[in-house]
Amino acid sequence: MASLTGKSPAQFYKDLPHISNSNTGIDATTRRIFDGAGNTISILLSDDVLGVQPANDDTTGTFYVKKNNGSTVFNVDTTNSLVKTGAEQVNATTQYKYFSSMGLVPLAGSHMVLFGNPSGHYGTTVSEEELGSGTDPATTKDMSTGNDAAYWTAFLWYLPDAITLDAVHVFMAVNSATSGDLNYHLMSYDIDIGNGATSGDLSGGVVLADGSAITGVDRLAIDYQALTIQSSDVDSRKVILATVESTSTFPVSVNMSVKYHIR
Repeated sequence: MASLTGKSPAQFYKDLPHISNSNTGIDATTRRIFDGAGNTISILLSDDVLGVQPANDDTTGTFYVKKNNGSTVFNVDTTNSLVKTGAEQVNATTQYKYFSSMGLVPLAGSHMVLFGNPSGHYGTTVSEEELGSGTDPATTKDMSTGNDAAYWTAFLWYLPDAITLDAVHVFMAVNSATSGDLNYHLMSYDIDIGNGATSGDLSGGVVLADGSAITGVDRLAIDYQALTIQSSDVDSRKVILATVESTSTFPVSVNMSVKYHIR
């Protein structure tokens, strides 16, 4: 440990941190700390506030806390505006969203919409809904077509805040001894929230994540796929939908988990 014992001020004054407050000391005003040579330090201080702000450049480790063995448990990354925590250094705003189906009966070749909210169904049937049969799901949806708007409320994931997608994982099985091929998409849309004739209509669809078709899915095993993220940032006031496309009409069961963090 460095010691000042036996040294004159001329030998160490440049190493001494201080504030510039006309020699009146710490008060309620938060001020930058400098070294004895006048160089700016990343710490700001008052009688009630401790702040950290880079003097020259943002870095991926502007402020951190480490264990005795050197492993990081808390890290503020001002380059990417992230706070990471824990042994795995996961973004502090990380959350998970789930889409699912149990025994969904698909239209072969159509993008069938998965439930996005836990929903009890009070009735004799559940209406399977789809977003077209193109290469990707349709980019628009008119809720007045088909008199089925009531079913769509359980499919929508509305975003009050902007998010960034980190990963999408899918587990799947088909309730048949005959195998089928399954294809997945995660989509974002603009939604009309005007409470008028077009309220709930979807537009501006964007593929957020997808993957190649998983072949040979049947009832003998649970298959898995990690989707490829195509567009990670999603703005607030968008809705997100998940779809599955099957080459058969056999009932499909899906569990899709979406890892994301708030921007």
